[in-house]
Amino acid sequence: MEVLVATLLVAAAAAGVADLVVIAIRSIQDARDETAAALLAVQKIEELRGAEWPSVAAALSPADALDQETPGFADVVDASGQVVGAGVPRSALYVRRWSVGPLPGDPARGRVLRVYVTPARREAARVAGAASSRAHAEVLFATARTLR
Repeated sequence: MEVLVATLLVAAAAAGVADLVVIAIRSIQDARDETAAALLAVQKIEELRGAEWPSVAAALSPADALDQETPGFADVVDASGQVVGAGVPRSALYVRRWSVGPLPGDPARGRVLRVYVTPARREAARVAGAASSRAHAEVLFATARTLR
């Protein structure tokens, strides 16, 4: 009888530990995905900040550029960080969109740069009409660029 009780206690403890392991693995995957999305957003922000002023000044985006695919203001990225084309191809892991708008208070000399990155699977579900809440790997970065 003592062996049976001890076995049940060990089994219950092992089940609890297994749940913790599953939660830890999911948290690690979410953190990895969010880090990758943040790096992709930073990469695009730096690219936009480093662009020559006339091209940044001339390239104002439509107001809804962060909400939908806008030519010239969106791309999709695969696991290696390479741009893989338009739409959401199978190899895509993230959809990246950016906007360039006038800097409030000084629209002639400045631009607000925003970059939004979301997992491709979430974007595909959104396009298909499935409503969902914020995904773990979604990021939105913003900065300003001014004429020197």
